Order: sequence, then C-alpha cells, then structure tokens
Amino acid sequence: MKKLEEKYEDDYEDHCINLAKFFECMIFEKEYKFFMAEDYLMSEKHNFSGLADLVLEDKEGKLFVIDYKTGKSSNVLNYKLELCYYKMLIEEKYPEKEVKYVGIYFTKDGKLSYLEFVASEEDGENELCTLEDYQLAIDYIDTVRLAIDAGRFPARRNHYCKYCDYQEECAQEEN
Repeated sequence: MKKLEEKYEDDYEDHCINLAKFFECMIFEKEYKFFMAEDYLMSEKHNFSGLADLVLEDKEGKLFVIDYKTGKSSNVLNYKLELCYYKMLIEEKYPEKEVKYVGIYFTKDGKLSYLEFVASEEDGENELCTLEDYQLAIDYIDTVRLAIDAGRFPARRNHYCKYCDYQEECAQEEN
C-alpha cells in the first residue's frame, strides 16, 4: 500500500474510495461472490502465465474476471487480448467453470468496463467478445510463442518483463 500511496499521493484517497464503492456494488448490491484474487495462473498448453487481480462468481456459477488499472478509463476493447487471456488461463485451471465476463476497473475514475463472451454478435447486449474473437486471441499467443522460440521475436525490456516466462532467455541474450 505504501508504494501506491507514494505513486498516487495526489489522488490516492480517490482510488481507495472508488475501490470501496466498486466492492460495495459488486458484492452487496449485485451479489457476486468472491472466487479468487491475485492468483498466479499458468497455461501449460500455451506456455503462458498471468496474474488475475479479482475473479467473482455470479448466482449461476459464471465467473467475472476483473483487472484493475490505475489510469483514466479508456475503451475496454483496447484490452481485449489481455482479457481473453484471462478467460483462457482461468478456464484451463478451473475446467468446470465458465468465464462469462471480463473487465477492467479503472480506480482513478471509478469506472468498470467489461466484455461479455458470446457465441455470436447477435447473442449479447454489452461490449462483446465472440468465440471467434476469443479464438483469434488464443491463436495469437501461439503465433508469438513460436516466433519467440524460433528467435524471431527480439526482446524489448519494459516494466512487463517481471511477468514474463522468458526472463532467463532475455538475460542470456544480453550477455
């Protein structure tokens, strides 16, 4: 918490208040149940990992994956690939469960934006992610993985490196 407080000293309290409102809405008003939080997920099939910030479960047992972002809200479609990966990771770890919604909660302005997974565009009323969109996202993981393994995907250091499964390979490349 101290790091967050230092980073967002001007509006730290706003982030906290917005998170409290979010939990009040989702847990008490909409009656979602806590499923898991801050869980490391690994796909053996796709050699891909991620960290789920929060997963809630509705009355029918369907899951809602939520990733927190501290910046200003933007279009949830900008995060479509990332959100599809959460669905894949969670459903691989919990094959008896279905991820119905994935979203981003923007703590700065207290806005939840989410996608609904549907078979086709005629099936939903929210921002949608069709099964075809989802499969394209998963295929993209495999394409990138093959390029990395073949040495055709140059390493670029950034703040996401701490989450990458290829840290050892990058370190060897730098030496």
